[in-house]
Amino acid sequence: MHDLVTATAHRLFSAYTPTLVRALEAGVPDPVWAEIEASGFLDLLAGENGDGETAFAALLPLLFAAGYHGVPAPIGDTVLLRGALAGKAPAGSIAIERPLQACGYRPDWFLAGDDVGMFLISADRQASGGRLSPGIDCLALGAMASALTMAGAMERIRDMTLQYAKDRQQFGRPIATFQAIQQMISQMVEQVALAVAAAGIACNAQKSVRDIDRTRVGIAKTVIGSAAARVAEIAHAVHGAIGMAEECDLHIYTRILQRERLAFGGELYWARAVGRVVLATDRPYLLDFARSLEAQHDAGV
Repeated sequence: MHDLVTATAHRLFSAYTPTLVRALEAGVPDPVWAEIEASGFLDLLAGENGDGETAFAALLPLLFAAGYHGVPAPIGDTVLLRGALAGKAPAGSIAIERPLQACGYRPDWFLAGDDVGMFLISADRQASGGRLSPGIDCLALGAMASALTMAGAMERIRDMTLQYAKDRQQFGRPIATFQAIQQMISQMVEQVALAVAAAGIACNAQKSVRDIDRTRVGIAKTVIGSAAARVAEIAHAVHGAIGMAEECDLHIYTRILQRERLAFGGELYWARAVGRVVLATDRPYLLDFARSLEAQHDAGV
């Protein structure tokens, strides 16, 4: 299933070329959204089959692919909120509050709140959608979407940087042959691998979008956010002056990292939250705590 979702998602999201992404950032209507709706991916966590580890395992490659192709539409938010609304969400893209205006994309629905709780409101503020059940952790849902999307974007940045280093000639040979560049790229590859592993922690053992394990999400958001800063730094350093130009496609993906690091709590917020959980257990050492999480996963707890 993982391979099928990966292949299908990459095929679908590959329509978001850098040219299209820039047009969408300028406010052009999304020509790909109807096909995404028809794919069924957006209802991955909705309905009677939406709970359980299998559905969350499929969420991982879906959001990796969205991040890899720089999809500006809030794919993760939409999937998770449709799951939280148990199949009663309206059609269209849904955004949990974040600085989406930074990328210019205009979702169809936003999550809003009143004295009763959280509900959906249309972008034109003229219609309301479904209302979330009390107790749903929207912050953790948003953090999960951000973390997985960042991990996918980092994989794209890694691939772009590797290819640029092979193509760019200096002193008659590719800069990828220079030891200093090789060292930076090896550090980038390590950080991307770390981010991918952390994204797996976020999805492992999740059983319901309506009862999300925020500790796992917090670990992922902290680790991936920290890795994102280093990956972006190295990518722009390897690209050199061209990497600073807005016309360079690298910007599309490093902007995702900067935007999503700030969304739904940064590394410091989630590191404190996870730290409080660790200190409240009988395993105050991080390695013991991590092992206990995996033991719970293996035991199906």
